[in-house]
Amino acid sequence: GMVPAQKDVSFYWWTPDATFVELAPSSIKFPKSDRAQWANGVGVTASPKVMLRKYAHVDFVSTEVRMAELIEKFQVTSAHMNSMLLRTKQGKTEEEAACEWLRANAAMWKPWVPYKTKCREGWGIIDDAGAFVLERASATSCGQCPQGRASTYIRDKLGETYVCAECARGSHQPQSGQMACLPCAAGTFADGVGLSTC
Repeated sequence: GMVPAQKDVSFYWWTPDATFVELAPSSIKFPKSDRAQWANGVGVTASPKVMLRKYAHVDFVSTEVRMAELIEKFQVTSAHMNSMLLRTKQGKTEEEAACEWLRANAAMWKPWVPYKTKCREGWGIIDDAGAFVLERASATSCGQCPQGRASTYIRDKLGETYVCAECARGSHQPQSGQMACLPCAAGTFADGVGLSTC
């Protein structure tokens, strides 16, 4: 068997990790890292910080607004993580352990999940039939703004989103997924709303 399971010992460990989770080990807190001491081979303080980096697409927040919001709200405590890891040591798969946790903690994670009507720039709220609407009470999801419309920011009691507003008279938008309508050139006019050309 493992020595830590048989003796009171100190050992190096990182979390989250299932190796010793069933032992419920206590962490030893060392004084703040002293680089000068470490440079001289004296390791009586905490080890120097290790930089952990996470990379994402530069436009991730604007192109994947619902996923970005979920990640921003996501919070799992060490205790919750260890409870899931312990279940894997008891024979559950990682997926089974995660599903158990989700079922038992719905009140915790449901607020993390963004509304389906949280649209990104260039898109707007739509109803069940795919028609663009101007208020969330009628909306069920998002769709890309077509020609003749522009994605317009709104904020309501559910938070931020966008609507695809029709271009007003005197303006147009020949492309889809745009954030503004364009004024008609001199000598031309758009005599209706929601037009792609003047």
